Amino acid sequence: MLILASQSASRKAMLAAAGVAFEARPALLDERAVEAGLGAAEPAEIALALAHAKALAIEADANLVLGSDSLVEVDGRRFDKPESRADATRHLQFFSGRTMHLHSAAALARDGRIVWSHADVARLRVRPLSDAFITWYLEQEWPAVA
Repeated sequence: MLILASQSASRKAMLAAAGVAFEARPALLDERAVEAGLGAAEPAEIALALAHAKALAIEADANLVLGSDSLVEVDGRRFDKPESRADATRHLQFFSGRTMHLHSAAALARDGRIVWSHADVARLRVRPLSDAFITWYLEQEWPAVA
């Protein structure tokens, strides 16, 4: 059975929609500490390092463990998950009318070693967002979009 090293609702939904049998377990690690050890690494390198760390953080008795991570970058500025609705509002205001770079990575581990990994970037153009739209959107989706 595949072990998903995450409690992310969206990651669980993607695997379920694909018909993959899995068990979700949280990867208990300090992501900021992993990032600090990378210095001035590029976002794709950070996402891949975090995916590796998450996959390796779970003991799974010969099962495959899937670790993944995504980072958003806009105009050279990196954005972490918003910690509050006010943060989410500021993020969306900044993203409005700009191109986001979504750096995503995944890694599979078995028996304490990485057996496969991949990283890629998606470029997403965000239409101009009014403050009224941002308020409405977050009323509908917060905290699910965090």
